[in-house]
Amino acid sequence: PAPLDGGGSLWLQHDPNYALLGPEIKQASPGAFEAPVLFSQVGGSQTNAVHLYTTEDYLTLIRNTRGLCDDSGAIQPVRAAGVYDVSVGPLHCFMSGVPYDYWEQYLTIETFLLTTILYASLAAVAVACAFLACELLSLGWAATDALQGAVVGAILIAAAIAASVVSVVGLLGWVGVPLSGISAMSSLCAVGFATEFAVHITHAFLASGASAAAARAEAAMRSLFVPMLLAFLSSLLGILLLLATTFGFVLNYVFKPMICCLALTYFYGCVTLPLLLQALNCLMPKPPGASAADASKAASGATFAAPDASVKAGQMPVGEGGAARSVV
Repeated sequence: PAPLDGGGSLWLQHDPNYALLGPEIKQASPGAFEAPVLFSQVGGSQTNAVHLYTTEDYLTLIRNTRGLCDDSGAIQPVRAAGVYDVSVGPLHCFMSGVPYDYWEQYLTIETFLLTTILYASLAAVAVACAFLACELLSLGWAATDALQGAVVGAILIAAAIAASVVSVVGLLGWVGVPLSGISAMSSLCAVGFATEFAVHITHAFLASGASAAAARAEAAMRSLFVPMLLAFLSSLLGILLLLATTFGFVLNYVFKPMICCLALTYFYGCVTLPLLLQALNCLMPKPPGASAADASKAASGATFAAPDASVKAGQMPVGEGGAARSVV
């Protein structure tokens, strides 16, 4: 085995209180260490930090120490007179401990959250667009109309997802839930919940067979209002069971985020989106056969003729062979 330099033996001989500690350090003979060292720790069993009161204090500690240790290329030891004045090559160290294991997530939580939500939203919109296009083609739509309907529907679904995520993150800050890895989970769940509600509503709106905005929205909500409501209530019941806990961490970091996520995604998916679909119905292509259906409805409505202008006010029209009757 290749012997390590004599620095380790000097620590052991002259400073036992701050000895070189490491379960993975092997000695071929007393004072002759094998290289490479897989794990080592110097300066005693621990290094303490002071004045750590807030998250920003911990982040300052991490940034400062990372810059001196982990993120620096190598440490050049300073030679000085004394027993430690030996030839030592460049060193590289890594900081670890509770501040690094727990608080390090806050260094990149915003970037991680934005990136993850962006990728999840893009994937959801892409899958929704493909699903809508395939479904409309199977209903006999022309390829251009199916593609137009799928793209417009996917854009509206993306709008519902964006509104849900922004509202969930903002509301969590307003109710006092700090952003962390656990509370960020609710923002990711918002993408899934919003996609589920929005895709069903948009699909039912496009596939209703009607061309008028009000008729499309009515058909969609007539078929989906009860299932959506039951899905919302069943999820709400499961979340409300968390109120039985006495652990404040669960209430603040799990219950509040999940209840905000469920309520807001249901509102945007089942209340706001149908209104938006009606307002933008002019961008939606008409389903095949809609013109014939509209003409049939117009023809059937023409059978109800307007009252004769010769009929006196306050009287019903005179039936065939009958007399006029006064209207009370």
